[in-house]
Amino acid sequence: MKTVHQPREDGKFNCATVAEMVEILTGKVRKTAAKKIDLSGINISLILSSKEDGYYRVTPDSCTCKGWHFSQQKYGIGKCRHHTQAFPEEATQNAQSLEMIVGPRKLARPAEEESIRPTGGWGEGLNGPVDTMPFEKKKAVV
Repeated sequence: MKTVHQPREDGKFNCATVAEMVEILTGKVRKTAAKKIDLSGINISLILSSKEDGYYRVTPDSCTCKGWHFSQQKYGIGKCRHHTQAFPEEATQNAQSLEMIVGPRKLARPAEEESIRPTGGWGEGLNGPVDTMPFEKKKAVV
């Protein structure tokens, strides 16, 4: 009976299974997990997860990770860091398409504005009492 290895619920393939496959294909035993395994003959890459507990299967138009799945569901175009690592050209095209749909990223904070604090002084070059503006950073007192 033929065994087909499916990804786990989190979309990852077991490291031991991938290590066995690499050993079968190359005839060499790896002691450490490779970050990226290219199966160029069939246009598939296996990318090690950041926790190093499994591999994601990445093709030019898909990835088995949750990030790809949610991006695909929300925008109709998948995007994730694994796809960017494995297929940078396709990932750039996807990012451009997403930017057209979503628009450019917004900054978390507005750009720093010039201070509206008065620059003039009272007699003898002294400034009057002025409170810190809400958008100005407080300077640490040493």
